[in-house]
Parts: sequence; structure tokens; C-alpha cells
Amino acid sequence: MLENPDYSTKEMNMVTRLTADLVWSWSPCFCYPRERLNAIYGTAGLTPIEVCDLPDVSVEDKLWTLLREEVLPVRTLRLLACKWAERVLPLWERYRPDDRCLHEFIAVARRYAMDEATAEELMVAQGVVARAVRAVRAAGAAGAAWAAEAAWAAEAVWAAGTVWTAGAAEAAEAVWAAGAAGAAWFAGAAEAAEAAEAAEAAEAAEAAGAASSAARAAQLMDVREALLEA
Repeated sequence: MLENPDYSTKEMNMVTRLTADLVWSWSPCFCYPRERLNAIYGTAGLTPIEVCDLPDVSVEDKLWTLLREEVLPVRTLRLLACKWAERVLPLWERYRPDDRCLHEFIAVARRYAMDEATAEELMVAQGVVARAVRAVRAAGAAGAAWAAEAAWAAEAVWAAGTVWTAGAAEAAEAVWAAGAAGAAWFAGAAEAAEAAEAAEAAEAAEAAGAASSAARAAQLMDVREALLEA
């Protein structure tokens, strides 16, 4: 059963500098062998803001590093998950304009993060989203053309919802999942999708890639602002 979040204990474990040892303990991908981490972080390590500004590390890898309970307060991670999940709502609204269940779940999740909603309220809202996911999946299985995109939006919001029951590493992964799902529908991706209907496949793919890159950059800016406010 969910409990209201206890932020104070977890925030005691936050760090002010990231070191090669710490990042190595998170099992980065093969692109970051120990030697490269040592070169990036040096002996003194880097502040999270300095990680944001690293010139030779991709935006995706910066987000992978920073979206952790050791770096950002748990409440902040949860609010970021809500913010990024909201960015897929236009896709849901496009096909189910009168169905507000995803909006309502995000609203409850945000209030829960702020200690303004109970665990029971959150569980009820999660149940409604779960039914929405099942409904659009069933529609897709029946051949409804709209269902794949609507299901994608619903599952993005569901990914954000997993933050509320996860531990440290799982919470960061869930926030990343919400951000990944939301990326293509932020910073002009809706226009890219419309272009896909009329343009050549290569042009559509290029437009979608540009929108996704812009979205990732915006997400990193969100994280940077959160770090400055923490």
C-alpha cells in the first residue's frame, strides 16, 4: 500500500558533487568506461550544474546522470515526472477529447507529491488510468487506427505514475521513461507528426528527430532550473 512520501530522510542522502566513483556505481553504458569518467569528473568531482554544462556529454546522458534521488529531491523528481507526462496529453486529447482521466491522474499525482492528496486518492486515480490503458489497447487490437497513439500517451502517463511506488534507482528510471515518452510531443513535435502525413518519410523522420532533440534540451533546462531552486 502506498504511503505519503517521507522526503526528509531521502534528502539527507543527496550529494553536492558527482564523482567518477559515484557515477560508476550506477553502471553507465559501455560508452563511459572508467577512464572516461575519471577524465570527465577529475579528482574533485563536479557539481550537478557543472554536469549540465559539460560540452562533450550528450543531453540524454546528462539527464540519465542527474535524474536521481542522490542529485534532486524526491519531490522535485516526482513533479518533473508530472510535468513531462503532461506533454503527451495533446496526443490523448486528439483522439479522446472528452476523456480527462489522464489529466486528473497527473493533477492528483502532483498534489500527492506536495503532500496535498492521500495515498488512497492516488491509488484510485492510478486505477482509472490503468483501465484507460486497457481500453485503448483493446481498441488497437480491434483495428482502431487512433488507438496506437492514444495508448502511447496513456502509457506515458502510467510511466510517470510508477514513480510513486519506486525506490531510488527505479524512481529515476520512471522519471526518465515519462520524459522519453513525452519528448516527441513537446517543442513542435505535433507539427512534425502532421508533416508526416503529407511529407516524404525521410523528411518526416528528420522533423521528428529535430523535435525530439529540442524536447530533450528543454528537459535539461527543466532539470537545471530545478537544481538552481533546490
